[in-house]
Amino acid sequence: MFRYAYFPGCSAESSAIEYDMSTREVCKKLGIELVDIPFNCCGTHIVEEFDECSWLALNARNLALAEELGLDMVTICSSCFYNLRKANAMIRQSEEVRKRINDILGKIGRMYDGKVEVKHILGVLVDDYGIDGIIRNVEKLIEIKASPYYGCLILRPEEIVQFDNPEAPRKMEDLLETIGCEIFENPFKVDCCGAPIMLIDKKTHLKMVKKILEGAKGADCIVTVCPLCHYALDVGQAVIGYEPKIPVLHVTQILGLALGIPAEKLGLDKNVTPTEPLLKKI
Repeated sequence: MFRYAYFPGCSAESSAIEYDMSTREVCKKLGIELVDIPFNCCGTHIVEEFDECSWLALNARNLALAEELGLDMVTICSSCFYNLRKANAMIRQSEEVRKRINDILGKIGRMYDGKVEVKHILGVLVDDYGIDGIIRNVEKLIEIKASPYYGCLILRPEEIVQFDNPEAPRKMEDLLETIGCEIFENPFKVDCCGAPIMLIDKKTHLKMVKKILEGAKGADCIVTVCPLCHYALDVGQAVIGYEPKIPVLHVTQILGLALGIPAEKLGLDKNVTPTEPLLKKI
C-alpha cells in the first residue's frame, strides 16, 4: 500500500549517510517500500540559474524514472523536494515546456507525462502513513525536549511546495509529540540556516547558524528534515565552538529510536555533535 520511488539526493551518499540509513530502517519497520531508482542530481539552484532547460531536464529524467514504475516519488532532502516539485509544476502547466523537455528526454529513450507526485519523507510519515499508524508501532516513548527546525525549502514558496503553513508549521511537532517528545519552540525554526552561502560568505552563514542554535538553547536536541540544514547546525557547532553542544538529529533518527531501532542502525554514531549524552537520557 505504501510504495514510493526513492530519491535520496546527493547528500545521502556523502555528508548525510545517516539520514539515508535511518530513513531506510524506519520505512522497513513501518512497511513502507522504497524503490531505488538510478537517480541523478536535481541540480539545486546553481544549475537552474545557469541553464534552466538543463535543470528542467535533470529533474524530468528523475520524474520519468518514477513514472515508468507507476509510483509517486519521496525524497528526504528539502532542496530536492523543492526542485522536483517546481520542475514538475512547470512541466505540467505548459505544453510548450513539456514538449521541449520530452524532446531532450527522447534522446535517452524516455519521456515524462507529469503523472508523478513528489513528496517529502515527513509528509509521507504524517499524511500518508498517518499518526495513528505510527502510534501503533511505537515501542519506546522519547521523553525529551525536542526543538523542531524546518528551514526554508520544505515550506517556501508555499504555492510550489504546498507542504504546511510556512509561518507556523505543525507536521514535525505532531510527529514528535506522538513519540513522547515535549516540543521546545524555537522562534527561528523556519528561518534560513545559510547553507547555500556557506562557501561564499562563511561569516554570515555562521552568524545565521548561531542564531538558530541560540533559539534552541535549553532543548535536549534539534530535529531537522533537510540534510543541508542538519550539516549546517551539526557541523556549525564544531566550527564556532558553540557550547553547550546540542545534538542535531534527522527526523528519521529520532523516530527510529521510538520504533525500537538500535542507534547504530540509525547512524547516530555518524553525527558530528555527540549523541551519546542524549541516548543516555532517553
